[in-house]
Amino acid sequence: MSEISTNQPHYCGLGESDVEPSSSLLGRPPRTARPAAIGVTDLSAIVSLLPAPLGNRRANSRLVFPVASAALIALALFALLSSPLAHPRRASAERERDYEIARSQSFGFFDDVSSATWERMRDRSRSSSPHNDEKLGLRSEFANRDDPARWYRDNWDPDFTCPGERRVGGGGDSGKWVCDPHRIRSRADRRNKDGGGGCLVYSIGLPPEAMERTGGDFNLAFERSLMDELNGGCEVHVFDHRLSTSENYQGIHESGIILHPWSVEGELDRGKGRRTHLTFAETVRKLGHGGMTLDVLKVDCEGCEWTQYQDWFDESSSKSSSVAAIDQLLIELHGAPNSDNAFFEWIRSKGYVIFHKELDAQYGGMSVEYGFFRLRKDFFED
Repeated sequence: MSEISTNQPHYCGLGESDVEPSSSLLGRPPRTARPAAIGVTDLSAIVSLLPAPLGNRRANSRLVFPVASAALIALALFALLSSPLAHPRRASAERERDYEIARSQSFGFFDDVSSATWERMRDRSRSSSPHNDEKLGLRSEFANRDDPARWYRDNWDPDFTCPGERRVGGGGDSGKWVCDPHRIRSRADRRNKDGGGGCLVYSIGLPPEAMERTGGDFNLAFERSLMDELNGGCEVHVFDHRLSTSENYQGIHESGIILHPWSVEGELDRGKGRRTHLTFAETVRKLGHGGMTLDVLKVDCEGCEWTQYQDWFDESSSKSSSVAAIDQLLIELHGAPNSDNAFFEWIRSKGYVIFHKELDAQYGGMSVEYGFFRLRKDFFED
């Protein structure tokens, strides 16, 4: 083997014949040099730049858990920020929009009922038939006039449900079923806060046991219980002419209930000239309640309902002698006169649904307790 000349540069892996003469000597631009082969020294340098083997990276492996934890926390925060819970105002606004239909069609009474639930309640009311005798069908309206228990059994059942319906006043004839009394209280609080008049209740007529004095006091079970339900925030007026003959009558009861010594009669009965009676319009005008809303009108006057129910909704009366609206009508109907179906049709035409019906078993079903609730007219539309 010949020695390598020290007068020429040595190119590893290339023979002398592969070395190109200087381009300056040949008079042409230099050509790009061919990549040199990688020697052992160069490989060592590259290997030193590569990551250490897994077994030698114990120090780096300590970073895996905190990095992974940080990533999971970031993902959790992203999911949370993307949910409605992260935006309570937006979620609250969406709920309020969902409640708007029920709120609007109930005049603000049902303010937390979803649109889906409300639509089911509407479907039930619109699909209900007032006359339910299987054989007579719609003709059951005219059957069993001489048998009130059978007539009420076959006609005009409840077509609406109040989620928080409660019996107020205990058992017996004194107690009445009230649609969601807690909502009455809430609405009264809102009215008081807005400078309004809280709530207003009329109780026309007292049951016989209410006149039976216990310990020198009247048995006002329903009225007193309702006052308790409403935390005393409601003005309750009771009308019964029998109060005037009682030695215990003092006008305002110790519970805050206001007692009036006259009964309410219908316009049709004015000709009787009874000094102990006033019409509904005269009563409203006398008490200065014209234009106000009755939250509850309770009627238990042993048959007077048939001659005065139209007076409760008399739109022809002056504003000073008529109330703006009656939200709930709690009434005991006595017997089944020829006008009973007309009564139900009239009440229905004023935008009321039936939320409660209870036959009076004590008198063999000759009378029946009904609870009506007022809704906006578009509740009944398809």
